[in-house]
Amino acid sequence: MANILYVAYYFSPFCSSLAMENTIIPSELTKIGHNVTVITAHEDHYPSATNIKWADVSEIRVIRLRSKLQLLVSRLLRLRVVRLAIQFLNLMDEEFFWAIYAYRYISRLITTNRPDVIYISMAPNSHGLIGCWIKKKFGIPWIARFQDPWAESAIPGWPTYLHYLAARFTENRYISSADAVSVLTEGDFRDRVEVAPYSYRKKFEMIRHGIDGDILTQSLCKGKKTIDTFSITHVGTFYYPWDYGIGGVKKVLKRLARAFVYDRYKVDRLTHTPYYLIKALEIVYQRRPDIAQRISLIFVGNLAKQDVDRLETIGFRKRVKHITRIPYDQVHGVLEKSSLLFLPMMTPKNTRKYFYWNPGKTYDYVACGVPILACIPRGDLRYFIEETGNTLFADATNPADIATKIIAYIEAGDDALNGGRNYAFLLDHTWERQAERTSQLIERVLDSSRNVL
Repeated sequence: MANILYVAYYFSPFCSSLAMENTIIPSELTKIGHNVTVITAHEDHYPSATNIKWADVSEIRVIRLRSKLQLLVSRLLRLRVVRLAIQFLNLMDEEFFWAIYAYRYISRLITTNRPDVIYISMAPNSHGLIGCWIKKKFGIPWIARFQDPWAESAIPGWPTYLHYLAARFTENRYISSADAVSVLTEGDFRDRVEVAPYSYRKKFEMIRHGIDGDILTQSLCKGKKTIDTFSITHVGTFYYPWDYGIGGVKKVLKRLARAFVYDRYKVDRLTHTPYYLIKALEIVYQRRPDIAQRISLIFVGNLAKQDVDRLETIGFRKRVKHITRIPYDQVHGVLEKSSLLFLPMMTPKNTRKYFYWNPGKTYDYVACGVPILACIPRGDLRYFIEETGNTLFADATNPADIATKIIAYIEAGDDALNGGRNYAFLLDHTWERQAERTSQLIERVLDSSRNVL
């Protein structure tokens, strides 16, 4: 088995799907038999509110690096002027300074404990430079794990064509240097393969985010619930409410900022909020007041004041449970008590060929076994959810369509879904299976490097 150096800025106890993957996959790789050392950021680099143990890492050597320069830059970036200047100049992401510090540390570490392969989680994207530099200096093979779209991001900071070319150039540099490239979605896979030189295409492999096997198994053993009060749960953003009703100068400035941020792909930001769901509930209330009386709502995340006022207007305010923040280990308990999970997506109006926004909460939705109302565009994530079964689909920007699907499901129950749960497909996408695929990729890279030698 291999001696793996796993480089990941985000790691437990940070609260994100990236940290989840970067903690669980090394843990599962050790169970397979690999010797894993994780290089990650010190906890000082994470917000103080995070405190999550994603997996048992007692069998893993975890080295946490604290970069004083990185922490200083992070403090400066709290100033909006500094952050906008960096985005406008198209400089590397702020974690670039941690990457420099990590590279120097890894260079010293390799002299005493040389790994067989280096696996780098490419979020932040600048950390691909570590793999390029280490391979050039020491000749050690490395694997690039692309987590999110970068050059083809749907919401780039300052979406100019020049910035797109710069990001694509750096991205191709990583691809040419890496011995293998692991991507998260099929859309991401197709996008990168199509623009990569032909000789690099065999490097790519798609390995999805994983599903919690324990929660999935528990949900498979549970029977159907009898529905009296019909609860709809929406897990939104935990960071800030999308305030679309402010006035005066602030309103003008925010609109100007959005004209820059959302210009390239014309993203409808309201599809990331409860806005269209509440509009749909207004229609349900008008069409079928008897059904509307049976509906209760659970909102997890921040909720704008305008949404609260509109819920009051249509008579839903007393049947709304609003949870601003919730510990991750309690999220599944909330989801399992729901009758329907609402999954809205940012929808580009000028959608390119492959759209692959892929939030980690999707896999939590799928694991718990509750039917999903997915308001997402055509693309990789929709194809994935279609395969899992147990799903309704609606147009994200059409409240009437959303209302029709809600009424149909309450009246018809599971008969309104696109089929039952695809157990075989779900079990093939647990964290254990994803770790096995990662292990196989690592073994192929090592075999290929031995053949070259």
